[in-house]
Amino acid sequence: MAAAQGNRTMRVLGLLLLLGAAGGAHHWWGMRAEAAAQARLASGPNGFVEVMMPPGTRPGTVVVLAPVNCPSEAARRADALAAALSRQGIPTVRSSRYEVDLVDPTPAQIAAVQQAATVMRGEIPAVFLDGAGAANPTLAEVVAEYRRTRR
Repeated sequence: MAAAQGNRTMRVLGLLLLLGAAGGAHHWWGMRAEAAAQARLASGPNGFVEVMMPPGTRPGTVVVLAPVNCPSEAARRADALAAALSRQGIPTVRSSRYEVDLVDPTPAQIAAVQQAATVMRGEIPAVFLDGAGAANPTLAEVVAEYRRTRR
């Protein structure tokens, strides 16, 4: 009888663990979808949203973020995008790092860093230009954003 009670307890615990994992996954997916929807709502004409630029980035320079020297499709896309932008004479930096170091940040800076994080959680490459960023934009979108910011 004690063995049957132990088996029943283990099944209930297993079911609770499974339900907790499913609930956690549902919550995580909902947060991800909400962040993507917010980024789309706040985006500009070329799909770029306001972000905190990586420190030291020169104005007018496109920063293409994705793993460097990586054989993944996304990294190859980033390499191709950076090369195409450079061929068009657009200043471009290819990197795999985004770091900010803010002391006593303002609410606007916090929001801009959060937007940058949202962009980087999207499909790579993440592309940044003059305070705006987008996840996996097309070459045409990046060129249009570059031209828009040069006016």
